[in-house]
Amino acid sequence: MPSSNSTSRRTVRRRARQSANKRIASLITREVVKLIPQIVARVHSLSNSRTPEDVKTEPVYLYKHFKACGPMPFTGEGGVSQLLQWFDAIEVTLRQSGCPKDYQTT
Repeated sequence: MPSSNSTSRRTVRRRARQSANKRIASLITREVVKLIPQIVARVHSLSNSRTPEDVKTEPVYLYKHFKACGPMPFTGEGGVSQLLQWFDAIEVTLRQSGCPKDYQTT
């Protein structure tokens, strides 16, 4: 059975650790509170300094978008007139699917 002296030492150490943890948490809280306005100001200045032209978003366009529009299948039959009709149908499908001009071949 532990002596009351060792129990009291453990209690003192535990309280000292708790007190130190509270002081550290308080210090961190004070420092973070000081930094938050600076962080907000920095983010705000960065977001206001960029114009829409600076922000480049790549269009998200996948082959599945094209296929979802039901492009006319190419059978290879019917000669030149059928081929020209297929070209026209594919051009219409590209426009309907929203395919960016950069992705289209000419």
